[in-house]
Amino acid sequence: TTNWAESAFSKFRGFTRTASFYENRLWFTGSSVEPSTVFASASGDYFNFLINPLADSSIKRIVDSSEDARWLQGKRYLFMGTTGTTVSIRSADRDSLITLNNIQTKNENTYGSADIQAELANDVVVYAQSDKRKLRALYYNNDEDIYRSTNLNTGNDEILNSTVKEMFLQKQPYQIIW
Repeated sequence: TTNWAESAFSKFRGFTRTASFYENRLWFTGSSVEPSTVFASASGDYFNFLINPLADSSIKRIVDSSEDARWLQGKRYLFMGTTGTTVSIRSADRDSLITLNNIQTKNENTYGSADIQAELANDVVVYAQSDKRKLRALYYNNDEDIYRSTNLNTGNDEILNSTVKEMFLQKQPYQIIW
């Protein structure tokens, strides 16, 4: 047959590095062939990745960064950590959900991320910087209308005596990131 298409994910094209649920869609990113492309399922249909002109169809978007994706984490926006930046994925109209025709991506910083899943701790996204020696907190600065990423090791740069291997958020009885 001459009417066929290769899947976005396969042994040949590679599989995604990370996934996340956000705004009733399943999001994937980080394949070896398309390292900075995000794929989102149709709204409410997590196994449907067919693109059509309807607003609730699936989404394929190349973000504003050419670096390899490392993690996805949803908060007010969906954030993607790459080897060179943190990217916010959001609707162009702030009062609407993300759709195929209403999606915007923006680089938020240039610190880069390690290949470790970020954790959502209350109002911040905590992630390991690309060198795995610093933890950073991504938070919204209302005065400047931007997302900031602060170094959580400011009190002591040697607090991580070795590199971060993985992170876990303990919620009770006290919130601690291990």
